[in-house]
Amino acid sequence: MSIILTSSSSYNGSRDHTLWWLWTASLEASPPDTLESIKYVEYQLPSSFGNPIRRTRERGSGFSISEQSWGTFELKALVFFEDESKEPLSLKHRLAFEIKKNEFSGKTFYIVAKHSGKYLGISRLSKDNGAPVVQWELNPAHIGLPGHYDNHKFTLIDAGDGYWFLVAKHSGKYLGIKRLSKDNGAPVVQWELNPAHIGLPGHYDNHKVRLEPVEL
Repeated sequence: MSIILTSSSSYNGSRDHTLWWLWTASLEASPPDTLESIKYVEYQLPSSFGNPIRRTRERGSGFSISEQSWGTFELKALVFFEDESKEPLSLKHRLAFEIKKNEFSGKTFYIVAKHSGKYLGISRLSKDNGAPVVQWELNPAHIGLPGHYDNHKFTLIDAGDGYWFLVAKHSGKYLGIKRLSKDNGAPVVQWELNPAHIGLPGHYDNHKVRLEPVEL
């Protein structure tokens, strides 16, 4: 007999410059009729949730709960049995949100620095190769207007193996680390890439980035 805690999730859009996810946690048991021996499950969510302790008796759904949140965290559950002489079973599961290609590829984003609340963008609306990336405070009243702040908008293009290209909307050029540098503090610039080389292994690795969910 085994009981494990699992989860599934789907992207639920961006709010206040944060990516949100719909998720469901539930139990899986082997053999399946093991669930018949369970009375209820008590989930413990992080304290940032308004009601962090959730109890469910919904055996038909695998004692599932559903929520929405951002970031990753460790979900805990106590499984209580119909046979009250049995000790509750303690389970843990790291809730991580998978960034799927079909949810992000080809979509355009602002990139906002958490420490300052300012937006990354290409300096002075430049379309030149080597133009640097800077942070800048934008006027909230103008952010939604067509054609405004296009130098602060970046489109995600799938680069393969879990990596992405970031393409500046105003110039069509790719963000990358200048001169293939591996040094701390190396500047990020925009550069025009040769389309014939973009898909070749090992080419333009300084222009490929990986997105990692933020821990709550």
